[in-house]
Amino acid sequence: MHRNTVKLLVRNTTIFVAVLLTAFVLAGVLFVKYAPAQFSGFASLVPPFGGRSLAVEFCNSGAVITVGPPVGGRFYYQPGATRVFAHYQIVRPGVWLLGTRTNTPGVCFISLGKSLITLPYQGIINIVGTSLF
Repeated sequence: MHRNTVKLLVRNTTIFVAVLLTAFVLAGVLFVKYAPAQFSGFASLVPPFGGRSLAVEFCNSGAVITVGPPVGGRFYYQPGATRVFAHYQIVRPGVWLLGTRTNTPGVCFISLGKSLITLPYQGIINIVGTSLF
């Protein structure tokens, strides 16, 4: 082979490898940033819940929703912070709910004259979808 041809081949190969490595690194960064939780290792931080909504208790800053089986509990719905999907029936008892939540327990307050009533909950709802009925 001619000496200039070899130099050209080496240069083109080096450029190709650099572009390929850049594409792989960029794909990895985008995957970690935009991948669903179950693929990026954060599934344990956002545990799922789901079941029929048994009761909704409104408080000063949102609502505490009691969810029945199969994965139930008492969870806090915060308007504006909780992302609601599907039919948007989050505060209607009797609909089916499916979503993710935090593991942060807390209380929600109801003002009753000069006293406060506390409603305990097991976690804050991150995202939730609802059934129509």
